[in-house]
Amino acid sequence: MDRKAVSMWKVTKNLILTDVCVIALFWLIPSVKMPALLLGVLCAIGYMLWLGRYFLNDCKANLPVEDYQRIAAEFGFIWFWNPGRREQWQYVAEESGETGAALLRIWRGNMVLVIVSLAVMAVLVWMG
Repeated sequence: MDRKAVSMWKVTKNLILTDVCVIALFWLIPSVKMPALLLGVLCAIGYMLWLGRYFLNDCKANLPVEDYQRIAAEFGFIWFWNPGRREQWQYVAEESGETGAALLRIWRGNMVLVIVSLAVMAVLVWMG
């Protein structure tokens, strides 16, 4: 699991570097404000999808087949269409034992960073 957790943190590192570059472009070169912000938002969305891919790969590698299939079946549906079923998906991940709960915690921490990144972009747009 350590190797896979590192892969999710690499995505987070890339997200932070992208944010730093976007903020630097925003402040240093005023003529590229909007393209830089658009790039930042698109990168954050891309990183969110990339994290989802790593999370599912981690679950596949570290959880029993039945648990992985339940999580994979619920994953896209819950996060993209029906957030109200998130608790059911969380229960499945945590029911898988310590590994499932650890993967869920790592993924959640990374998703918080993606949300913070999008919030930073929104503040930069507001400051305009």
